Amino acid sequence: MANDHLRNHGFIWDPRLPGWRLSPLYDVLPRPSHATERLLHLEIGPQGRSATIDNALAGCQRFSISTARAAELIAGIWAVVREWRVFFEQYGVDALDCDKIAPAFRHLEDISSAETRRHLP
Repeated sequence: MANDHLRNHGFIWDPRLPGWRLSPLYDVLPRPSHATERLLHLEIGPQGRSATIDNALAGCQRFSISTARAAELIAGIWAVVREWRVFFEQYGVDALDCDKIAPAFRHLEDISSAETRRHLP
């Protein structure tokens, strides 16, 4: 989905840890792909660079995020991402351009197992 490269990953010093934590997401652009398996630039979980919700949820503690909090974050992000076309059209992107970019977005069932989805609120 994203233009995933090292310059799009940042860390913020968090005195509550104390230590570094992953920064909020930034500079993300949809990139269409018809590949069924997608890989990220960095490893995020036990399946390495696999760009799945299962892998992200399984690796959340590497980023000092509890499973419950990670599930909340994933659900919140999915609530917005699943409506991507509404937002694009709201900002004047025409239907043809939306159709071209559509392969950048996958359905939750395509990138997560039923077991993982049971963790989502």
